[in-house]
Amino acid sequence: MYKSKKRNILPAAKRVAKDNKAILPPEVRNRIWRYLMCGNTIHVEPGDLVLAGTKLIPSWKLDPRKLPFRAGLCRSTTTTSEHAALIKAYQTSEPRDCQSTTHPDCVDDDSRTLEVELGLSILKSCRMIHQEAALLPFADNHFYFSSGAAVINFVRYILLHQARTIRSMSLVMGHRFDYLYAARHLLKSKLRGLQHVSCIVQLSVPFAFVGVVKARYARHLSVFAPSPLVSALVAVYCAKQSYWRMKPPARLLDAMRGWETEMQERLLAKEEDMLESAVSEHENAGSWVSGPPSQNAGEGHGS
Repeated sequence: MYKSKKRNILPAAKRVAKDNKAILPPEVRNRIWRYLMCGNTIHVEPGDLVLAGTKLIPSWKLDPRKLPFRAGLCRSTTTTSEHAALIKAYQTSEPRDCQSTTHPDCVDDDSRTLEVELGLSILKSCRMIHQEAALLPFADNHFYFSSGAAVINFVRYILLHQARTIRSMSLVMGHRFDYLYAARHLLKSKLRGLQHVSCIVQLSVPFAFVGVVKARYARHLSVFAPSPLVSALVAVYCAKQSYWRMKPPARLLDAMRGWETEMQERLLAKEEDMLESAVSEHENAGSWVSGPPSQNAGEGHGS
């Protein structure tokens, strides 16, 4: 008797559920999906193999196609713009570590763990929800990449239509694992919907901000030039681990600020050749922007 009732109830329940879907208009459903899955900053970190490679494996032996990545929600209340403002403020005081000062609750400095994950289980609940909301986590979240390798691994791993819906991202560019220019064809073909990009450039030796260094970073930034950018933010950062232990000289600060403005303007110009010309200009200008203090001269050149 129970089984027969169950057989009669299930079709009715399915009909009710089907009818209830039509009660909420599409715009209301989209608001619900965005509330559940959007409006976050998502950290994308290199995996254990990358971190081990910095000490155990020479960087030239690491194949970015085989390196994993990990992702988790950002718990910092500081936005990328505020982050850049803090970075520029630090240049007038003492250098600080970029990641630990702005995202202390997101990333463990020892194990590099990302504890909070974005819940996407609702996408598995039914076909209609998946069709309506599957791309929203890519389109309406901000992605924060800790290295060039993390960008490449992430973009290579996700599907083409997922990558082309990404609109906003931040990137920390350092002296390790910045393979962006080598993977320029992949990034240019997949990141065609990118509208907002922020690049935090870390310098391990600030006084060595020479033409070849600026050319290298300009070459990496050129991969974003074909994207339909609406805003671009570039902030040069004297890393805490550098040999600079005092306020950088005004000449160096002026050079860094001028280069930031130049890169932002060329990115927004959406003309890749303008960035390529910047590469040539900076490569030819190989003189030191500002020499290191005499007592640190040996240290700087030995790094």
